[in-house]
Amino acid sequence: MSPWSVWWLGMVLSPAWAQDSDAASDPARPERIPEEAVEVPLREGEADEASISDAADAADAPDAEAVPEDEEEADYTVIVVREQDVRAARDALVREMESLSWKTKRKRDGRVVFKGPEPWMGKMTLRPNGVIDFTTPSIAFGGTGGVDTEYQANPRSNMDPQTGSAGVAIGFDGKRKAAAVQSELRAAITDDLEHLRSTIRARGFGRMVEQLPDRLDGVWNDGIGMDGSSLHDPTDKRRDVLSYWSSRTDTPEGRVVMRTIEVWLRQTVMLSDHPVTPQEAADAEAARDDGRTLDIF
Repeated sequence: MSPWSVWWLGMVLSPAWAQDSDAASDPARPERIPEEAVEVPLREGEADEASISDAADAADAPDAEAVPEDEEEADYTVIVVREQDVRAARDALVREMESLSWKTKRKRDGRVVFKGPEPWMGKMTLRPNGVIDFTTPSIAFGGTGGVDTEYQANPRSNMDPQTGSAGVAIGFDGKRKAAAVQSELRAAITDDLEHLRSTIRARGFGRMVEQLPDRLDGVWNDGIGMDGSSLHDPTDKRRDVLSYWSSRTDTPEGRVVMRTIEVWLRQTVMLSDHPVTPQEAADAEAARDDGRTLDIF
């Protein structure tokens, strides 16, 4: 795997997230939603569809375990998040749901539907991006019945022949109880769900970073701006890339994007006949308020 692939597929976690060398094989859980993540949200000591942080110079990194030369970033650890990690995190959530007696049915579109132990508990749908939805069956208290239905003060069954909804015993607030069960379920699966969402975010951000050099090549070679606009003059192309660099957030995720852009600029633009000028670099730096410098000279 080339150095570029390592950095574009890898994640660099902030010092607070960095793991001990003993746990290098188990990715840590990033907590921040990555900018421009492909899908919209890892458990500590583990890794899995679904961001990242400050990286050392991508072109100079020999492998995924390399220690950045930049002293400021020496505590950052590179993590590679793979599709199998996402599947593993999703499977862990499925096992947890099944341990709580919720039945599982996987859909072809990537959704997983869970049915409660009792019909009145409703269903929970897990979407590919880690979002969950609850649905509760319509509950009739005694049923409204048909036009000529006799009123029964103590019905033995609460099937509603008019609406087709299933009821429960009179005096039982089914919807409220179903909501309580679903709330308890949310609490029970919080760790597994957040683990899955963080892995999805990490993988999504990794994909975005992996594709970033191609997008930058598109600006320089094809005149396709980062926002899809059409560019022709080398000056406009440089300005477009530098503007994108200036607008990245001062977060671990933003810094890895900026570092990737800086490496691309050094290897592509600065070796061309139209390199970034000192004034252009100064203007890009002035557009930020965190004091970061453009590392391309």
